[in-house]
Amino acid sequence: MDYLVCRKAPASPEGCTFFVGGYSVAKSRQQRVLIATTSLFRTGAQLYDEATARLVAGMLNDFGPAAGLPGAEPWRALPAAVSFPATPVGKGA
Repeated sequence: MDYLVCRKAPASPEGCTFFVGGYSVAKSRQQRVLIATTSLFRTGAQLYDEATARLVAGMLNDFGPAAGLPGAEPWRALPAAVSFPATPVGKGA
């Protein structure tokens, strides 16, 4: 089964942004930070097996710009067949 890596983004068409398989590294005062390349559309998403998707999601959660911030939306590894209900813009979930 194919998996994708995504996180909630209420203003996007499916209510999520999708990881497309790329990132850049930015340096902050204390550490390096992974800046994920994302897409608002599932068609741009990189597909992974389950183990790799969980590893990538964990890396983005641990080393992304929002790592450790309260209320930050985590990256998740979900089956690619999952359908997300559309969230109307301005109707935050």
